[in-house]
Amino acid sequence: MAGAASVHIPFTASDGISPKISRINKSMAGLSKNTIKSGTAIGTAIGTFVGGLAIRAFDGVVTGIGDTINASRDLQEVISKTGQVFGDQAPAIEAFAATAATAFGQSKTQAMDAAAGFAVFAKSAGLTGDGLVGFSTELTTLASDIASFSNTSVEDAITAISAGLRGESLPLRKYGVLLDDATLKARALAMGLIKTTKTALTPQQKVLAAQGEIMAQTALQQGDFARTSTGLANTQRTLTARMEDLKAGIGDALLPVALALTNAFINHVLPAIEKLKPAIETLIATAKGLYEGFKRDVMPTLLEVARNVGPVLAAAFATLGDIIRNNVMPAVKGVFGFLADNKEAVLAITAGIVAMIAAFKTYQMVMTAVQAVMKAYAIVQGIVNIVMSANPVGIIVIAIVGLIAAFAALYASSEGFRNAVGGLFDALGAAFNFVIGLIRTIIGFFWNGPMGIIIKAIAGLAGIDLSGVDNFINGGTAPGTSASTGTGTSANPMNNKYGPPVVNVQIGNEQLVPTVTRVMGSTANAGTGRRGY
Repeated sequence: MAGAASVHIPFTASDGISPKISRINKSMAGLSKNTIKSGTAIGTAIGTFVGGLAIRAFDGVVTGIGDTINASRDLQEVISKTGQVFGDQAPAIEAFAATAATAFGQSKTQAMDAAAGFAVFAKSAGLTGDGLVGFSTELTTLASDIASFSNTSVEDAITAISAGLRGESLPLRKYGVLLDDATLKARALAMGLIKTTKTALTPQQKVLAAQGEIMAQTALQQGDFARTSTGLANTQRTLTARMEDLKAGIGDALLPVALALTNAFINHVLPAIEKLKPAIETLIATAKGLYEGFKRDVMPTLLEVARNVGPVLAAAFATLGDIIRNNVMPAVKGVFGFLADNKEAVLAITAGIVAMIAAFKTYQMVMTAVQAVMKAYAIVQGIVNIVMSANPVGIIVIAIVGLIAAFAALYASSEGFRNAVGGLFDALGAAFNFVIGLIRTIIGFFWNGPMGIIIKAIAGLAGIDLSGVDNFINGGTAPGTSASTGTGTSANPMNNKYGPPVVNVQIGNEQLVPTVTRVMGSTANAGTGRRGY
């Protein structure tokens, strides 16, 4: 229809299903994230576990190879010892030890080593041939029987029997064997070694009498390993002994390789290291010289600095206090004095602040009214949404912009206000320059000393450019030279920005006196009414 008017009423429909669906979706998303995290954690744990197993397996292989080589080496050493002790009877001892693992729970190496040890006593008593072999093998087998009967180790039993042969009675007592002088004489008499018990025993007779008495007093224990060989304890002893024999057998194949590597190290690696000995000695001497030089030349300087750094810093901070007291505080008072003497300026700034507060209060009032309208008239919800979208931060920013504009207008229209604010910033700049200069002075003391020389030398070798650091610390000039152009400003941009070092530090005969060499980079600005500091 021509000329007809249309009315559009915006509205928002809400339902109760969508929020629930949204919550379900969020829950499913959270569940998915948790599942991913759990899977990652499980994967990491499995990876760590597998990696740990691989490392332990590799370590076990390396350790196992070393153990087999050591077992073979030990067996070769014992075979050599057995041949030296038994001579022509050595093959009989090797044959005896070959079945030791299953016969009485000792490895071949252990059985041959024990037999050789007992044979030393037998040879000292004058035994040879079959007597030497019988003496040694009987006591070696007895050690396993005593260990089985008393549930102790074979090593402990061997040690106790050897002590008895030496004339020590205490170690065998815990196994029920009592040896004293009278008992040994009685055994020697029974064996035909002496004619009467009044005769003193020789060392050789004591060994033979002790062996005979030990065998006599251990009749109960003898054969115990064979009787209980199927029990857990002796089965484990057998297993351990056979594993030792297996390791020794495997090590026999690896021993030549280990021997070749050892010989290569001795014949080639060690000579090469020995050739480096002069260079190493020179390096050590150089390091010692550097240390002595540091102790002689650098340490006294550092100690002198440590003794005097307190007074230097105290004087420097006193100077900084003077700058704040004589420059910064008067400038602050000047700004507030100007505001006190120029009410129109204060009113302008106050108006800006009031405008900001009023804007925010207006926003709050509008929001309160809008909320009331929302409750009464749902149809204007679109208009409410527009009002609700207004950010209070934006209103505050507008008010702040107005305040800044008022401040700028005051600064542009009032020369006195400009001079007061300019003086304040100049004073703050002077204090800042002093602090920067003090920092440069302290760092420069070390930078231009031995420590800095070493750092620069190392940086030069590494291709690192430290000229920027040097410019900041020294103002682009060599230590001890002046950078002044005679115009009141520094010839170096670093000095124009920060000022040169503000504290002169000298160590030696002259007293450490901090003096301010530059506070402001420009002279007083006479024509504008601004104050110079």
